Amino acid sequence: MERQLRIICFTRQGCRIAKKIAARIPAEMYYKFQPLPDESEAMVSGMHEVKEPLNDWAAQAFRDEAALLFIGATGIAVRAIAEAIKDKLTDIPVLVVDMEGRFVVPILSGHYGGANELAQRISSVTGAVPVITTGTDITGGFAADVFAGKNDMKILNPAALPRISGKAVAGRRLSISSELPMRIMFEGKRPVTVDYNETAHPEGTFDTDICITGRAFECDIRDESETLYLIPRFLHIGIGCRKNTDPDKLEEFTLRCIKQLGFASSAVASISSIDLKENEMAVLLLAEKLERPFMTYSAEELEEIEGIFPESEFVQETVGVGNVSARAAARSAGKGYRLIRETVKEDGMTFAAAIPGILMLNW
Repeated sequence: MERQLRIICFTRQGCRIAKKIAARIPAEMYYKFQPLPDESEAMVSGMHEVKEPLNDWAAQAFRDEAALLFIGATGIAVRAIAEAIKDKLTDIPVLVVDMEGRFVVPILSGHYGGANELAQRISSVTGAVPVITTGTDITGGFAADVFAGKNDMKILNPAALPRISGKAVAGRRLSISSELPMRIMFEGKRPVTVDYNETAHPEGTFDTDICITGRAFECDIRDESETLYLIPRFLHIGIGCRKNTDPDKLEEFTLRCIKQLGFASSAVASISSIDLKENEMAVLLLAEKLERPFMTYSAEELEEIEGIFPESEFVQETVGVGNVSARAAARSAGKGYRLIRETVKEDGMTFAAAIPGILMLNW
């Protein structure tokens, strides 16, 4: 999901730059200064005035997980965000463009949050020179946190990132192992040699720099581990349930089924069901809890899925297709899907899980 961009300016020149950017990159525009009496109201037309203290405004953007662009002095931005900064995996992208629009500088969350990439987009709109200071970008090396961000992966032990980045900056070989079938698309360039092994097991990977896994051992990964562990979202969950199912019961059942598979809940890519359940509160709350999209399909769409599924005459008569959860999971996983758990039934609830035939990862 693309972050909302919020632009704030402090001068008349800044307003012009903000509007130029917002014309090409969707953004909300703000200003914090008092226009002079002879200045046109059109100058701040379409912009919101910031009346509260600037650090309060910035703190709200952190809570909303927006991206911030300050058009003005870097010092203003630094003081505004100082109290809200926590860590590189949760901090929002923050950038600064000078008052003349000559330079665009990412100052926070350049990699994982995408500030460096946003700087390049702003540069293409304004002609400003992007000032990128992160080591792997300067040397053209592999950036593990950018790789994780691009592919919607959870970083389990960020303390390992500096070692990986150090090897990349030095131009040394990096090794990636995965217990999941995958292909890495390097988009025509490989700034460092990256070896990846689809059959490697995540345990005992002493010589592995990066391990891609879906296993539920998040609490067992120690900060001192030299291997960087990444969890991609690849697990597609299909759900069926009676009308007005208890949300707590469905959540407990689903999380238990995921754990029994040996996967982490952060590996879930989607929750899916038949369209008759599109307003089922228990499923909606489950998707909200896992912060994943809730996909629904018609009986006809589910019936079209090729494969052998356990069928129920009762379900067929009730909703028009003999299996909901397994077919929904397979539909969400896409062509070449693989069911890793067929339908589990318990007290009017059903669970199934599927994964894509192969993970296509981009660098």
